[in-house]
Amino acid sequence: MCARNLPWLPTEGRRGYIRFVALGDSATYGIGDADRSGSWRGWARMLASAIADDHAVSFCNLAVPGSTVADVRRDQLSDALDHRPHLASLIVGLNDTVRAAWEPEALRTDLLHCARLLSEQGALLLTIRFHDHARVFHLPGGLGRRLRERIDVLNQIYDEIHDLYGGLRVDLSVHPGVYDREFWSVDRLHPSELGHRALAHEFTDLLHDAGLLFEPPGLELDGTSSGPWNSLRWMVSEGVPWIGRRTRDLAPAMARSWVHARRERLAGQPRPSAMPAARPRRS
Repeated sequence: MCARNLPWLPTEGRRGYIRFVALGDSATYGIGDADRSGSWRGWARMLASAIADDHAVSFCNLAVPGSTVADVRRDQLSDALDHRPHLASLIVGLNDTVRAAWEPEALRTDLLHCARLLSEQGALLLTIRFHDHARVFHLPGGLGRRLRERIDVLNQIYDEIHDLYGGLRVDLSVHPGVYDREFWSVDRLHPSELGHRALAHEFTDLLHDAGLLFEPPGLELDGTSSGPWNSLRWMVSEGVPWIGRRTRDLAPAMARSWVHARRERLAGQPRPSAMPAARPRRS
């Protein structure tokens, strides 16, 4: 992505005006990283604040915890387009992968629709390739394989978006430290402050390469006492029930997948050429 492809970029030595909109779910909303006031902050707000140190920024975070791709298209896309963003982060889909109603074609249609309209309006897309979250959750056997398969499908859709519309993409699957315990909050669902800062820093590096220059957000932790408490409070009130609902969602889907695979294996086995011989009757 070179500067000549981004006509809105400020010229060297001049502050610019940049509109940044964030679409997505709880990770973009900021859960896992609380500021000193106790409010959720997160990577997108960190990134916007860093850009604002060198440029005028209008930042609109439309992300809503629990959102699926369909939710983003229905509830967030219109407001995002009204903002006419120069930068638009579109990071969503993990909630879809842990629901019984897994419809990859509908998910692909909705994600491509969002990416197309944002890109056609001139926004530079910020997207992601997801890591193996089953490894973060320590999911066993078939449950872990099922989640990995779905994340692979989601990543293929993001690959298609990147091929069609370009933009800047962070590949978390190769990010050093993504499987370290410190990268995740107490619920293991959301990045910790360190994880949010790392993601903001990754997008900063990509924006610098694209020609948008600003001082990067620091990687030093704030050390606020509210962060761990807020994460623990969220875990008790929302996280544990969420895990229960998603496990109930995934288990039936995994069972149906096992039955289907079992039937296919049995169908592929050759039938016996003849009935087994009857045992001789005793006299």
